[in-house]
Amino acid sequence: MSRLIRRLILAPIAAASLLVSAAGVALADPASTVSVYNADATPAGATVCEFYFEFNPAPGGESGAWELRDADSTAVESGMYEVTAATGDRQPDAGSFGLPDGTYTLLWDDEQVIDRSNEELDIVVECEDETPAPPTPTFIQSVAADTDAPSQDVADDTDAPERTLPDTTSFDQPARPDAGAWTGLLLLIAGLAAFVLALTPKRGTHRR
Repeated sequence: MSRLIRRLILAPIAAASLLVSAAGVALADPASTVSVYNADATPAGATVCEFYFEFNPAPGGESGAWELRDADSTAVESGMYEVTAATGDRQPDAGSFGLPDGTYTLLWDDEQVIDRSNEELDIVVECEDETPAPPTPTFIQSVAADTDAPSQDVADDTDAPERTLPDTTSFDQPARPDAGAWTGLLLLIAGLAAFVLALTPKRGTHRR
């Protein structure tokens, strides 16, 4: 009789112990931690724009599920992760997440389904507006047009250079004889006239 009582009492106690033990394992927090990086692989600050995250190595390894939820608790990204004691797990495998500005919560659990035994991390996405490029100045287009189509006037001046005429000032006025030359010429004529008169004989006067 006593053996039957022991069996009836010990069996439920053992089963309860197994359930408590299993529940303790299921409700244990994951050991993995997460690091967030900008798209250029620099560590993230208070805010990010395009980003990715990594599950860091954990002693003994770990695997589980993760979700990235928006402010309305809607999962916008999700997946599975697996780490070892030496290697982590990058999410996504390549590239980065580009999400609208806002606050997102990353949750991960060392189970197939995320329950209350999870870790979480807030990620604030804030991308600065790109500064629009300044308009192209119009004078740049004018310079390009002048370079592509040179004016005809420049070509004409280059093809037919203007000739420089010689100075004709010396031909405009008649040459004037020198005064000394005239004096010598007059003296020569006077000398010749006197010489001719001296050689001419005188004729006598005859009266009738």
